[in-house]
Amino acid sequence: MSKRLILNSASAAVLYAVNIVIAFIMSPVVVRALGNRDYGIWEMLLSFCGYMGILELGLGPAVIRYVAREMALQNQDSLNRVFNSAFWCLLLVGLLSLIGMCLVALIPETLLNLQPGEIESLSMLCVMAGFNLLVQFIGTLFVAFLMGRQEHFLVNMFRAFVYSAQAVLVFLALTRWEGSKLIWVAGITLAGNIFQYGVLCGLVFRREGSLSLSRSGFSYSTMKELYLFGLKSALLMVSDRIQRQSLPVIIGHTIGASSVVFFALPKRLVDYARDFVVSLGFPLMPYFSGVDALRQEGERMKEWVPVSRAVSFLTLPAAATVMALGEPFLNIWLGAEYGENGRWVVMALGASFLLTGMFSNSTRVLIAADKHGRPAKKALCISIAAVSSAIPITRWYGVTGSAVVLLAADLTACWVFWAAASKHIRITLPEHIDATVRPLLIPFLLLAGWLAAARILFVFSAYWGLATTAIIGFSLYLIAAWKFSLKKVEKDSFKIHLRNFFRKNVPPVRFSTAETKK
Repeated sequence: MSKRLILNSASAAVLYAVNIVIAFIMSPVVVRALGNRDYGIWEMLLSFCGYMGILELGLGPAVIRYVAREMALQNQDSLNRVFNSAFWCLLLVGLLSLIGMCLVALIPETLLNLQPGEIESLSMLCVMAGFNLLVQFIGTLFVAFLMGRQEHFLVNMFRAFVYSAQAVLVFLALTRWEGSKLIWVAGITLAGNIFQYGVLCGLVFRREGSLSLSRSGFSYSTMKELYLFGLKSALLMVSDRIQRQSLPVIIGHTIGASSVVFFALPKRLVDYARDFVVSLGFPLMPYFSGVDALRQEGERMKEWVPVSRAVSFLTLPAAATVMALGEPFLNIWLGAEYGENGRWVVMALGASFLLTGMFSNSTRVLIAADKHGRPAKKALCISIAAVSSAIPITRWYGVTGSAVVLLAADLTACWVFWAAASKHIRITLPEHIDATVRPLLIPFLLLAGWLAAARILFVFSAYWGLATTAIIGFSLYLIAAWKFSLKKVEKDSFKIHLRNFFRKNVPPVRFSTAETKK
């Protein structure tokens, strides 16, 4: 089992790396081939699809949990009911999404803030997006089923292959092929998803010979059980989707589709850094579940401090680097226009990453203890308020205003979850700051000082300059953290683990008898 867990985690890291490389290479190609306006239209369509994705209501994670449970119990009948109930529910919401996008196709210019006839085949683009949603909803079941069987490695590596192949085809379509670029991108995305989920469907049935798809296998009680499990977490997803998917649409309607790119790409840059830290923290939710189960009622959660300090150890340098080097990276990656217009977007969203990252375990602890229902409802209200205020603020201050609204919403939601988590784990805000953030203050200030000096002293015109600056900054951060942040016990423990690692993995140097005599 430990080998499988290692393979699953490693494959997730590979998939994440593949996505980063593809985005790094393809984003400039896509922006230049489509242009700011068409890229903004694409982002707005993705936002509409994101709204439709709310209809899933946490069914995917619920399937993962119940498939794993029924397989452990070797209950084939229940496994069939889970599969069939989820399939028919996802098929229904997929069809509803397709109908919704077909309705969008009737008045696409109105919803995308365009002149009639300005973009040819726009209605076809909306319909293709609807079919893509249908395929993705049904495909969610096959992905969740395989992950419930602990076959993450298979899913992740196959997806890495599919995404790479899609990227090659999109590159050829945008640079070599004739016709509407948007239609090509949408068509390749749809074809790739049909191929991907078709293969995964075959894997599900090939490895589960007794699994069968039928209407008689649908169970209302199983459907209710799945949705009740996923609903609380789905509420968090809904609030996040409303908040983040609405902003591209608001920007497109208030200041034009061409401006969406100046928000979407800087935000994506910050998301890459944030997602990396979040992916490393995925195992913490089940970890907190086990800790919470064994903890006595009213007892303080002792594990909170070291785990939260470890997350802050990663968050602080990552956020500082993005905030300091984000603009010059955009200049080199996409062009000076994007760095200049995205400067304050990177700063605002980087500040959100920095501040919320110090309390990121709050949500994990509450979900693990099944106490996230009320904070999730408050987060939904915060998202609705943020979207409402974003309309006038974006009109007055452009994409920077949208980023500031997102920063304010993130900080408010973060406080709501921290307030609930602090009561549950029995720790005060000063205690948390003193134990997790204060020990890292000197390393962080040293890193921030170096990055600020580098921005003043150097003109970055190539990636190697950014990479060198970041490496020097991280080195200073690690040296200062070793000197000022780690306790003697922690240093000794690290030395022991490092020594054991080399003993197990580095073969000893052996001399021959002749060499020994010499």
